[in-house]
Amino acid sequence: MDIDWNSFARYDDGQPLGRLDVVFDDLDAFMQKICADKVIREALRKTLTTIKLINTHDKNALKMELKVHTLFLTVQLAGSSFLSQTDIQIASYVEGLLKYSD
Repeated sequence: MDIDWNSFARYDDGQPLGRLDVVFDDLDAFMQKICADKVIREALRKTLTTIKLINTHDKNALKMELKVHTLFLTVQLAGSSFLSQTDIQIASYVEGLLKYSD
């Protein structure tokens, strides 16, 4: 896990840091879901080595991207509302990119 702490700490209200537990809960559920299957777990091991969390104030910048063994998750945790990817969204995205070998 690689967290861009500056992107979370730059807001005076502290909301992004206080809302990280929601993101961590979804990441935990994602890992449990995707690792329940042995074949998927093995494909994940070969594909993903790092999860990079980045915070933004712009809800339109929310994204998931897998590049060079790193899953980049940009979340919007600042402001009166917040957006982040759910465990189901993350699992569906990552599983769709995995290469399986029998």
